[in-house]
Amino acid sequence: MDEQEELPFSEDPAENYSIENEILKLKLQAQYGDSFSIETGNEQLPPHIENQFLKQMIAIEEKFNNAEFIIIKDKIGNPQLPDVAELNPLQLKDALDYITNTLEQHNLYLNILDGPYPDEVIYTFITKELLLKEIEKELPEGMHCNFIYEEFYPNHQADLTKIGNEFINAWYLREEAGITYYLAQDMIHEAERKVTKEQVLQKIKNIWDAFYAFELLEYKIYEVEHTLYNNNDNDALAGMGHIEGIISYNAVLDNGDVVPYKQPFKLYCGLVYSQWQIFNFIMPGYT
Repeated sequence: MDEQEELPFSEDPAENYSIENEILKLKLQAQYGDSFSIETGNEQLPPHIENQFLKQMIAIEEKFNNAEFIIIKDKIGNPQLPDVAELNPLQLKDALDYITNTLEQHNLYLNILDGPYPDEVIYTFITKELLLKEIEKELPEGMHCNFIYEEFYPNHQADLTKIGNEFINAWYLREEAGITYYLAQDMIHEAERKVTKEQVLQKIKNIWDAFYAFELLEYKIYEVEHTLYNNNDNDALAGMGHIEGIISYNAVLDNGDVVPYKQPFKLYCGLVYSQWQIFNFIMPGYT
């Protein structure tokens, strides 16, 4: 037998994979500490599949740690780009198209989720910030590198408006997942009493169960406001905001009777770890 050949841990192949998997997990945890974890949901991965997955993770991490890095501007050939102040609107559009196309030719993409933003804002961001970011010198074959503008400059107004729209529609469609996603773990309820998310969700489900259906939804958001401030505890940006408007819908009982609702609504939000969460709300039908 070749001295370099590894002996199996067990005669049982499944047990052998399980033992090796535990060793591989320990190796990853030793290298990456608490940042390493595997979530497999409620289903147990077959040992041989988990083994392949762990080995791929180790290979990816080792490749990343040994990779050479380069700033984007050098990777795309160090193009000479005029300052935004030197360009008229037509020239600016051409310059923005040019640099965007050049990035995409190198499998580098800038995604804009909200907006639209003025051309001068995006052009300045690309030329003054994005091109100076470091990436791997050689990307794996077929891999794209994607950047999201709002991860650099969050659009809080758009985020809060989206929360308002999605929360109201989840309420109307009685979709628990849509409500759950936006609620904070610690809520402030009636008379400023603290309650848990689970308690609020249970009350919402009790209200939904009392009706056969909701019909004829109409609503309008007429105010979205927020204030940002520094959290002295961890230097993270924090904030408070609210979304308010008016909503109307019919709640239909099992016997066919209709309870009409048409009242103002208001969602109170806090910015927690860069994500807005609802910690209190006023919604017709929820009292």
